[in-house]
Amino acid sequence: MLQRNENWTIRKVCTDKDADALARLRYEIWVAGRGQWTDIADHEKKILWEDFDKIGDNYIATNEDEVIGSIRINNFRSMVPTICLKGYDILEYCGDFCDRGSVVTRAYIDPGWRCSTLFINIVSTMVQDALVDKLDLFFIHTAGARISGTEEDYIRMYQAMGFEIFRQTTVVPGGGAGSVLVFDLRRQQSGYNIQSSVGIIGTS
Repeated sequence: MLQRNENWTIRKVCTDKDADALARLRYEIWVAGRGQWTDIADHEKKILWEDFDKIGDNYIATNEDEVIGSIRINNFRSMVPTICLKGYDILEYCGDFCDRGSVVTRAYIDPGWRCSTLFINIVSTMVQDALVDKLDLFFIHTAGARISGTEEDYIRMYQAMGFEIFRQTTVVPGGGAGSVLVFDLRRQQSGYNIQSSVGIIGTS
């Protein structure tokens, strides 16, 4: 799905050019900026591209040629089940989560755009595509946001869109300690409108 307005263009990453731009941004934010993922980053090329990127879908928002936002979604059908269940501590979740569930990670909005509706729109684009793939259960974690000091804003933003805290604190492998939130569209379908929420978001 492609979304375009006068301020930004949101699209799924489908070209080498977009993938390279995203990988360079991630290196700048997570590796150079936070000192995370240094063991898997390509320090010579200054890029961060993970195995989950190969089996998931990435979305970017651009303003002219600059990447100003991104997010990634991996469905549980394509992931190693033990990673999903153990890493996000969801063994106790009720229902057929392995078939309809997904993990949302690597959310980022440029500081200059955090008071806009950009994050709402990038999440909306991702969710609409996910529904086509029969995914309606979304887990996220706040480990990165806790490190960057934006966890409170991050949780508030997701809660405004219908996410609920599922685990107050858990340790995500490679990510550190953070909360786990869940959005179950089946339970919240009546009256749900992702576009109605506005807030501030950092990175995860």
